[in-house]
Amino acid sequence: MDGLRVLDLACGTGEISRMLCSLGAHVTGLDFSEAMLKKAQVKLSDQNWVPLLCDAEDLKGVSDASVDFATTRLPCVDPWRAAIGWSGSIVSA
Repeated sequence: MDGLRVLDLACGTGEISRMLCSLGAHVTGLDFSEAMLKKAQVKLSDQNWVPLLCDAEDLKGVSDASVDFATTRLPCVDPWRAAIGWSGSIVSA
């Protein structure tokens, strides 16, 4: 994962983001809850992690093909495909 650009959709308190950062990924943690992003930011302040206050179904602030893959616990929606480009992957738990 070293150097991969990852979008953690609906990242919540940042548990998956923290794991991805520990593997060397550059992670953008996206959530619509400012309170959740603040909790994640406390955990990830020394990591290669950037918070993004945004609705996962809208993706304002995420450029097309700007990440290598996305991860989420949510069902996949169409806007995510544009963010990762057609060669990227979406991992859903």
